[in-house]
Amino acid sequence: MSMAALIREAIDRTYGVADEDQRWRRALDSVGGFRSDRSDTSEHHDDALADAYDR
Repeated sequence: MSMAALIREAIDRTYGVADEDQRWRRALDSVGGFRSDRSDTSEHHDDALADAYDR
């Protein structure tokens, strides 16, 4: 079992299993909820990650 699958299972056990519609709504609600000072993150994601670890 992958690490991601283990984490999802642990979250489901802790918070309950959401149905597919709930998962989509929660995912869509999070869109645009996070900001950075960068406008090129999709192209330079490795640099953004390195900057985050440097902080």
